[in-house]
Amino acid sequence: MSPRPLNLPLDQALIDQLSREFGLRAHNADGLRQLVFALSGDYDPAVPQVMDMCTGSGKTYLMAAFIEYLRRQGHRHVMVVTPSTVVQAKTVQNFTPGSRRHITGAAVHPQVTTPQDYSAWRAAQASPGGQLFGEGASQLFVFNIQQLIAPKQAEGETAGEGMAATQRRIRRFDESTGNLFDHLRAQDDLVVIADESHLYGTQAKAFHQAIRDLEPAATVGLTASASAKDHVVFRYPLHQAITDGMVKTPVIAYRSSGYPEVGGEELQLQDALVLLNAKQAAYEGYASETLGAKPVNAVLFVVCADVAHATEVAQLLRTPAYFGADDAVLQVDNAHDDVVTQQRLEDLDQPFSTVRAVVSVNKLKEGWDVRSIAVMVTLRALASETLTQQTIGRGLRLPFGQRTGDPQVDTLDILSHASVKKHLSSEKVLQEFGLVEAVRPQDADRTLPPVPTDPGTGADGNASGQEGVDVVGPDGTTNPPESTRTPDPRPTVAVREFGDTKDLDRQVSRPEPVRVGLQPKFQAIGGFQVLFPRVTSERVIAPLNLARLSDETIRSHARKVLDAGDVLHRQELLANRLKTRLQLHSVDQANVASVPVEPDDVARELERAALAVASLPRTATNLTQIKRYVVPTFIRQSDTAEWTVKSLASACDRLTDMLKQAVRDHERSATTADIVTPVPVPRTDHHLLPAGEVVHPRPEARGDFVVRRWYEGWQRSVFTAARFDSWTGEYALAELLDISPDITWWMRLEPAAGAGIAYTPRDTYYPDFLALDADGTHWIIEGKNDAGAGDATVQLKREAAQRIVRELIGMEEFMDQRWGYLIAYEGEIARADAWKDLLSASAPVVTPA
Repeated sequence: MSPRPLNLPLDQALIDQLSREFGLRAHNADGLRQLVFALSGDYDPAVPQVMDMCTGSGKTYLMAAFIEYLRRQGHRHVMVVTPSTVVQAKTVQNFTPGSRRHITGAAVHPQVTTPQDYSAWRAAQASPGGQLFGEGASQLFVFNIQQLIAPKQAEGETAGEGMAATQRRIRRFDESTGNLFDHLRAQDDLVVIADESHLYGTQAKAFHQAIRDLEPAATVGLTASASAKDHVVFRYPLHQAITDGMVKTPVIAYRSSGYPEVGGEELQLQDALVLLNAKQAAYEGYASETLGAKPVNAVLFVVCADVAHATEVAQLLRTPAYFGADDAVLQVDNAHDDVVTQQRLEDLDQPFSTVRAVVSVNKLKEGWDVRSIAVMVTLRALASETLTQQTIGRGLRLPFGQRTGDPQVDTLDILSHASVKKHLSSEKVLQEFGLVEAVRPQDADRTLPPVPTDPGTGADGNASGQEGVDVVGPDGTTNPPESTRTPDPRPTVAVREFGDTKDLDRQVSRPEPVRVGLQPKFQAIGGFQVLFPRVTSERVIAPLNLARLSDETIRSHARKVLDAGDVLHRQELLANRLKTRLQLHSVDQANVASVPVEPDDVARELERAALAVASLPRTATNLTQIKRYVVPTFIRQSDTAEWTVKSLASACDRLTDMLKQAVRDHERSATTADIVTPVPVPRTDHHLLPAGEVVHPRPEARGDFVVRRWYEGWQRSVFTAARFDSWTGEYALAELLDISPDITWWMRLEPAAGAGIAYTPRDTYYPDFLALDADGTHWIIEGKNDAGAGDATVQLKREAAQRIVRELIGMEEFMDQRWGYLIAYEGEIARADAWKDLLSASAPVVTPA
C-alpha cells in the first residue's frame, strides 16, 4: 500500500512557541515554518522534502523542534537516519537528558530506540496504547543507513554487533515485540529525517532503497550539499550565515610568493603555528573578560593527502620545533580511529583538552561538530584536490556561540599552500577552498577583499543581515521571508597576505589592549557597584490532571454521541455472459437495529479507549479520574438510554477527541517561573577592548557614528567610554541621559556585566542602560527603533521586565529602593528635550513609592 501524506496542520502559534522554547534563531524558525507548510499540503510522500542549510546553521536544533511539533500534533513515530555511527552517537546524545549535547525545549523527552538498545520500543509495545506508561513521548528511532539496508542473507545470527547481524535483527520477528521494520512500516505517521541526505540520493541505490522500503508518510532531508535534482523547500546558504553572524568569516591566508619546493611544508606549518598563537591569545582574552564565556583552546586543523602523509606531518608537529608534546597532536584517519581517538575528538572543545592540532586527510566531515578549530592548513601535497564545504565547515562554528567583535576570534584562517594573489577574482580559488557557497551571488566576480583589521568596520557581533534566506514553496517558487534584511556590504570571504620575511610574528602580533576605566569621581571613592536584579526563567508544566475537566466540557462532547441504527448493505449477483463472471450490483439498503451492548461493557470500552490516548499521562490520579469521574460522567451526560455497538463506537471517538484536546490545551498553558538573583554591576572597574580597538571622540554627526565603536567624553556615565548598537536609539538616548540634571549617573550595560533578564526559559536579553535619577529611582532602560513597538519579541521583553519590577517590591535586597523599566523608542527620544519628557511619553512601570 502506498503511503499517504501526513495530516499536518500549519499552526503558526505553535511554531512561535517552539521557536522560543528551543531557542531557534530567526532563520531556523523560518525553516521550521516552511517545512511544516510543505508537509501541510498535498505533497508526494516518496519525494524527500530537503532543507538545504549550511554547516553550522543549527540544523540539529531545527530537527529537535520539528520532532516536538510533530508530537504536539499527534504524530509520534520518527526515525532519524544518519550516515555513520559517529553521527548516530551524536544524535542519540542530542536527545539524551544529561548529555552535554542534549537539546532542551521538548515538553516530553523522546524515547530513543537504537540498534543497540530496543528497551524503549519494547516498553512502549507492552504498555496501553503503545506508549510508555505515564508519557506522551515521541518514539524516536536513531539508526545509521547501513543498518537499514536489507541483509544479503536473511538467515543467520542476529546476536552481536556485526553489521549483518544488526540488519537481520531489525527485520527479524521477536516473540515479545514483533518485527521492528514491519512495525515502523505499519505506522501511518512515520516521518524519516535523513541527516546529511546528500549521501542517500538516487545514485546511492542501496541507501535510497532502504529508506523507501520503510514507506514513510514523509521524508525530510537535512544537508549542506543539495543537488539540482533535490526538492528543496528551504535554503540557508553559507554566505547568508556569514552575513548574519551565525558562523565565522573564512579568511584565505597566504604568503605573497607562496612556499618553496624544499622545506615549504615545514614553513607553512610554522606560519600556521604563529597564526594559532595569535588566535589562542584572543580566545583567552575574550573568555577572561566575558561573563559566562567558557574557555576554548584554539586548535589547528591540518588536511593531508593520505594516511602516510598525515603520519609524517603528525610526527613533525610533535617535535620541539612545533608543539613539543605527543598528546598535543591528534591524528584521525582510517588507520587512527579507535575509541581513545574518538573520545579525544569528542572532548576537543573542553578546557581540559590537551589537543592543539588535529591532523587528518580530507575526509573528516559529517558528524564532527566542534567550535575550537581556529586555523586550517592545506599542504602542498593536496594542491591537486579541492576541499569541500563539509570539511571547511569543521572550522566555521563560532568558539563562543556568537560574534565577539574581535576579528581574531570571528574569523577562520585557511592557510594556503600557494599564493592566491593572481586568482583573487576567479572562481578557481573559491572552488579549491570549498567556499563557492560562502560568496554572495552578486559578489562572485569581485576581487576578494583583505581581512578587516578595524573591528568597528569589520566582523562584529551585530551583523544587520543581508538579503535574507530563500524560502522555496511546494511549487518551486521562491518567496521572501516575513522579515526582510537590509543589504550588508561587508565581505563574506576575505584574504590575508603576508610578506615573504620568514619572521611572521611581527605581522600578526597583537598590541596591548586599551583599558576603559571608571570616571575619576568614582575611582576617588574606591569604586562603583550596585545590585541588579538578574532574572532566570524556568518552564513549569504540571502534569495534566483530569480533575480539571469540567462537567460542561464532558457534556459538550458526550452530547455528540450518535446512534442512528445500522444499515444492512444489499447487493445482487448478476451474471455477465460475455465476460463469464459474476458482478455485484448495489440495491436499496435496509435499516436494521444496531447490536445492543451491556452497560458494564460500555464503561470498560470507554476506559480502554481513554487509556489508548497516547499523549495522556497515565498517572495514578488520572487512572482513578477516568474510572470514577470522566467515564461515568460521560455516560450520564450522553443521554443514551440503550447502548449499541454503533453508539459505543461513536462515544469512544468523542471521548478520545475530548482527551486529546485537553492534552493540547494543557501543553499550551505551560507557565514560567522567574528567579530573581541580586548581582553586583559592573563586575569589574574596567573594560579591556579587543586588540586593535581604540577609544574615539564622540561623533559630531550621524555620518561619523560607527556601530560598536567606543566613544569617550561623557559626564554622567559610570565609565569614561561606552559603545552603542544604534545612533537614533542607543546613542541618542545616552546623550539625553548625559545632559539631564535629573540623572545622577548612567551605565551602558555590557553583556559581560551579567545583568540579564530572561523572557523565556531559553532566551535572555541584556538591557541597554541602568540609570539612577535625582528622585532615587533605578531605571532599566531599553532604546529601540520605532518598528519595535509592534515586535512580538520586544513586547515579551517588556512584559518580563514589568513583571520583575513588580516582584522587587517583596524582595529584601530591594525593599527600600524604587525601580522602574522604560522602553524608549527612537521617535520619542528625538522629540524629548529632557529626561522628564521621555518619561511622560514612554509609559514606564515603576515600583510604588
